[in-house]
Amino acid sequence: TDDLVLTPIFSRKKKNEIFYLKYNKKNFPKIEKMNIVSGISKEIGEFEEMSFAPNFHPANKNVLLLSAFKNGISNIYELNLNNDKIKKITYDKSIDTTPFFSPNGKQIVFCSDRSGSQKLYIMDKNGKNIKKITHGRGNYSKPAWSPDGKLIAFVKFNKGKSSIGIINPKGESE
Repeated sequence: TDDLVLTPIFSRKKKNEIFYLKYNKKNFPKIEKMNIVSGISKEIGEFEEMSFAPNFHPANKNVLLLSAFKNGISNIYELNLNNDKIKKITYDKSIDTTPFFSPNGKQIVFCSDRSGSQKLYIMDKNGKNIKKITHGRGNYSKPAWSPDGKLIAFVKFNKGKSSIGIINPKGESE
């Protein structure tokens, strides 16, 4: 393809399906699903602007967690793949992005600049009880929960350098 495509993930529902980020003709990134046998792809979710950073619910193969922009503001959404129903989870004017479900699906870790710089936060799956868990210098991004739920890995940018770090969900032992 001549289009820029990034971050493929395999479907948890269909073995011949992948989801990925594709920059569309308006140069907005959108999430698409593709049948890897036929090569046919389709944009998913009817988001007005860009959508990105998809991640599956650990137990429900029909639920995709993602970030999307609307009116220039990035929030976190849940997309039901059965009916394309979109549920907004965060309602902040800050940039909320790169959500990742906890292994039991009850919590979500995500990045936000709501405190002035990009930090990691944890919230209940419904968007309630938001707590900042990182307090160090630099910007945090792309969190991923460990399979046992005891740690969260992330990328940290500080003073022009990037590193991989870990922290526990209580925000201790970075």
